[in-house]
Amino acid sequence: TERLEEAAKAPGPISGRWSLVFSTMSDRQVGLDVTDAVYKRIFKFLPSLAGGAERDLDVRNEQLVDLDAGIIDIVVVIKLPSFSVRLRVRGTAAVQSASSVAIAFDSVQIAAPPLDVTLPLPRPRGAIRTTFVDDELRVSRGSRGGLFVLRRLPG
Repeated sequence: TERLEEAAKAPGPISGRWSLVFSTMSDRQVGLDVTDAVYKRIFKFLPSLAGGAERDLDVRNEQLVDLDAGIIDIVVVIKLPSFSVRLRVRGTAAVQSASSVAIAFDSVQIAAPPLDVTLPLPRPRGAIRTTFVDDELRVSRGSRGGLFVLRRLPG
């Protein structure tokens, strides 16, 4: 990722459909608020949900970024032997600069038979700085220390 980031001249289009292929959390100390603590726990105990390298589950993690409409929509599907669990996190996305987007999450939907519930979130906020993007690949760094590598999906 470092070579891609070094080669990047100017960020390309961030809007589109993306599939998370890898993510990791840096060792840097994140803040002390509740959102940071939850985020760090997700990476520690459920890295496959966040696209981590440890793929002990069959997980699909996709996101739709539409900067013109100001939305981000993340869908995670976990396939288990007898059923699937679907998590959908919705939020707002606001351009801060050519390479940085502010994110605030509004709600999470959890669907697993027979449950289907949508819960409001306390608007956790963060930012994503895209350090490389082309027609096929995006590398982004999150404000809480995450590194994300995503593949562009058609449509």
